[in-house]
Amino acid sequence: MNKLHYLKAQVHVSNMNLERYTGIKNSTISFLENEKRPFRQVHIDRLTSFFNVTTDYLLGKSDIGFIVFPEYGDEPIVLSESEYQELRPHITETIIKRTPINATVSDGQVETSINETPYLVYRELKNDVDETSKRSFVVRKFRDLTNQMTTSEIERATKFIEEYILKR
Repeated sequence: MNKLHYLKAQVHVSNMNLERYTGIKNSTISFLENEKRPFRQVHIDRLTSFFNVTTDYLLGKSDIGFIVFPEYGDEPIVLSESEYQELRPHITETIIKRTPINATVSDGQVETSINETPYLVYRELKNDVDETSKRSFVVRKFRDLTNQMTTSEIERATKFIEEYILKR
């Protein structure tokens, strides 16, 4: 079962507003939500872009998929539903208007693309997370990552976590 209904409830967005934000027709959203129509790639792209979740999460293939941007860092964190619920009091969710054109520089060339979804849900983990919660969360995330890391990478990551994240 897909997570569209759950995501709409989390953000408190109606089908009509979701149509405005994503350009997907109200009736199509209803069909997708009730699984009466399969997702097309354009629906997946626009909805994952708007809700700031992974494709697997939207389609119900994974419970991990909430993308959160820490207030104290640049790298986004991907949370499971339970982690999201645990940290929910410390996460602000804002629907923001995106610039219509993205510009990136690659190999000295400027590439531009038009944003298909002019709005997105921006989740930010506030800095008011108490130290115990922050430490336990960082340790859990770190444990998940270390399964695929070399010893030197683990040492560098440990140093980074101790210096920049846990001391804040």
